[in-house]
Amino acid sequence: MSDLYLDAYSGISGDMMLGALLDLGVPREHLVAELERLALPGWRLEQERVEQHGVTGTRANVHLDDGPQPHRHLSDIRAIIHSSSLSSCIQEDALGVFELLAHAEARVHGAGVEEVHFHEVGAVDAIIDIVGACVGLAYLGVSQFDCSPLPLGTGFVRAAHGTLPLPAPATLEILAGSGATLLPGQGEGEMVTPTGAALVAHFGRFEDSVVLRPTRIGYGFGTRVLPWPNALRAILTEEAAQPTLETDAVTLLECNVDDMSAEVFPYV
Repeated sequence: MSDLYLDAYSGISGDMMLGALLDLGVPREHLVAELERLALPGWRLEQERVEQHGVTGTRANVHLDDGPQPHRHLSDIRAIIHSSSLSSCIQEDALGVFELLAHAEARVHGAGVEEVHFHEVGAVDAIIDIVGACVGLAYLGVSQFDCSPLPLGTGFVRAAHGTLPLPAPATLEILAGSGATLLPGQGEGEMVTPTGAALVAHFGRFEDSVVLRPTRIGYGFGTRVLPWPNALRAILTEEAAQPTLETDAVTLLECNVDDMSAEVFPYV
């Protein structure tokens, strides 16, 4: 098992997570081979080398064939994942992420979970981002990761339901029960997407203090241009040795003898 720490100083999205995992050394060929088990047509995954402000890393680009994307329900996503030949652990994690998204959308729209239409996150590229992140984490042997506080941007975003305030309502719903530490007003625009929030809520841990012994660092770049490197920094670590104390055991045997003289048993 490996340990992973996410430094989300620029936020997190599905493609940034996928890029960071590629930059940590998850082979693109492995990701593609595993993702093809979903039997989803019309996509390809490209790995692009990016440099911003002197920092280099990887941007994951999922390209789709032309044509409209269907609006899928949670049941459709379940069918796609369950009918795949992905390992049961990857299937379980991917479905866990989608269920967080579905429950958040249901609360926001006042609908039943099975009634929710996935719009952006039901598209093939979002499915590839989420399942690809689960595949990449499994490749690295990571079942959970620690995460820094999450910066929340300000402003508005265009979505399938119209113009929404940032952070998006679904994003806040997902993070509300995750234990995440949030930093409001850290920048303009969307910094944490619903997909990124769901990945963090499913896999993430939020500790007050984390001791790191880094072994490898990866940068997953987003598409926005910021005054700093717009990347998710993923730090692969080894477990820091915990201080140990040497102990010894001493047994004390006591008794009371009240019917004999001490001269009879002087060495007892």
